[in-house]
Parts: sequence; C-alpha cells; structure tokens
Amino acid sequence: MRMPTYKITPDETHPNDEFLIIGEAPGRQEDGIGPFLGASGQALFNHFLTHAGVSRNKCHITNTVPVRPPDNVFERLSEYGLSISAFADDLRRKVLSRKWTAVIVVGNKALESVTGLGNIESRRGSLLTDQWTNTQRVFPMIHPARLMRLDKARQRKDEMKKINQFTAAMLLDMQKLRHILKED
Repeated sequence: MRMPTYKITPDETHPNDEFLIIGEAPGRQEDGIGPFLGASGQALFNHFLTHAGVSRNKCHITNTVPVRPPDNVFERLSEYGLSISAFADDLRRKVLSRKWTAVIVVGNKALESVTGLGNIESRRGSLLTDQWTNTQRVFPMIHPARLMRLDKARQRKDEMKKINQFTAAMLLDMQKLRHILKED
C-alpha cells in the first residue's frame, strides 16, 4: 500500500522579523503555500494583531506542523507516517534561533508544543516562557478559526453570545500584548 502524499508548507519570513508567530498546521488554502494566508490569517493580522501593534511584515510565521493533517485532525498525521513530535526539533530551533520580541502561539497545539502546557482558554492573554530555556516570552492566543467556526453556527442566540465573548476576549488580549510590548 502506497503512503498518501503531502505538501510541506514553507514559513513566511521578512527581513526585519521581530515576532515569531506559530500556528497549528496549514489550512486548506495554505497547504504547501504559506501559513496564515486564508481567512484565519486575515482575521489574525487584520482584526487582532494589528490592535497590538504587530504587523505581518515584522513576523516570522510558521506552524507547529508544516503539513496539513487529513481532515485537519492531528491524530491522522500517522496516515503520512508522521506525528507532531517529528517536527518538534525544527520548531524548537526556530523558537531558540534568536531573542524574539515575543513568540505568539495561536491555538492549543502551538501552546503545547512551545510551552509544554495545554488549555489555551485559561492561558490566553498571559505571558509564559518556552519549555526549553524559559527565556523566550510566549504569548498564547485563541485561534481565529475557533471564532469563525462559532460564527458559522450563529443561528442560535447563545452562539452569538459566545462569538461576542470570544471577540471581546481576543481584543482584550491584544491590549495586554500591546501593553507588554510598550514596557520594553
């Protein structure tokens, strides 16, 4: 039986990178092209990070896993003969390659991979450190795709309330990040 094929999504880099943005894995529109180029990337940079004073052209943008998992399910990476741990050394090297102004982890898998901690909802908007040297400042945020999934299901009033709560929380997190960055 032949192993299914996959594409490696390259990082997006800029000459004056200050921030390292780490997502989870490429989305359908980003597969093999670049991270955060789809709707989540638009929301991340145009609606959230801009409020913190972080522009795309100041970021090195990567993913925890540079391969789109089948149906976006990380446990199915094994269908390619891969696992999240197969990419751990490369991610560690990127995080520790220099002193970043901040490492912004977007989503739970990114949080776990960089800090060794889980539960993005309770850690979002806080300032943590990397799990390898405890020297890199790590700022976790909820993935915009989470908000967009809720938005698609907003027919119910309770879903609309969740959308408003997540949006407000993410904007507050961006204010915290802006404050942290201004203290430097």
